[in-house]
Amino acid sequence: MRSAARFGLAIVLALAAAMGLAAPAYAHASLDTSDPAAGAVLDASPAAITLRFTEAVGITDDALRLFDADGDAVVIGRPGRLAGSSSSLTAAVPALADGLYVVAW
Repeated sequence: MRSAARFGLAIVLALAAAMGLAAPAYAHASLDTSDPAAGAVLDASPAAITLRFTEAVGITDDALRLFDADGDAVVIGRPGRLAGSSSSLTAAVPALADGLYVVAW
């Protein structure tokens, strides 16, 4: 069964996996929140992915990446910041087909 709700599951799995595998490191920013939120199931493809960290983070071209269930990179917008926030990363996301996706940062 194909459902648009699978969009969220994919992003959730990626964020949950990344948070679960990442050990806290002193003097490094930790993920605080994400949009879509971890555990969210979406009815439609998100327009953007936004991550908020516990402290300021640098931005590089590969600071935020998206992969499909086959491990292939999905082209997303260039990472940027939310207005006035040095502790955020955001990138536009194209319309996604149903499926699982992994967010990496």
